Parts: sequence; C-alpha cells; structure tokens
Amino acid sequence: NKVLLERNILSENTNTYSFYMFGIGLGTFLALSLFIWMGRGLVTYYQAYAHYSNMIIGIVYLGFSFYLLYLFYKRSFKPIIE
Repeated sequence: NKVLLERNILSENTNTYSFYMFGIGLGTFLALSLFIWMGRGLVTYYQAYAHYSNMIIGIVYLGFSFYLLYLFYKRSFKPIIE
C-alpha cells in the first residue's frame, strides 16, 4: 500500500482506497474458495494417485539433496583438494 501511495497509483481518497481494499478482500476470498474447491477434489481422488504423488515428492527431495550435496562439496572440499 505504501509503495502504491508513493508512486501516486493509489490516492488517499476514501472512495478509491475503499474500492482497493474491497478488491483485495474479494480476490482473497475467490482464491481461498478455489483452493478449497480444488483441495476437496484432490482429497477425494487421492487414493488413486497416492503412489504417483509420493514418487514425485520423493524425486523432488532427492533432487534437492543432490543439489545441497553439490553446494556443500563446492564450498567445503574443493579448496582443500586444489
């Protein structure tokens, strides 16, 4: 809000500020409603795709662990070996 006020995109007029706050509230409500609606569908069909989602999460964690191992090697062991 402060950045928008400083750049004169949002004025301190009561009507525009109220409309802006209403837009924020409406957008938050719609996003949360969509999240709840999609979450309900995901939970309903979770048993059919539980194996796939577990594999995807495992692969992501394994990828992160290799990346962190690479960073650890690069920062810790490389100067010692050279």
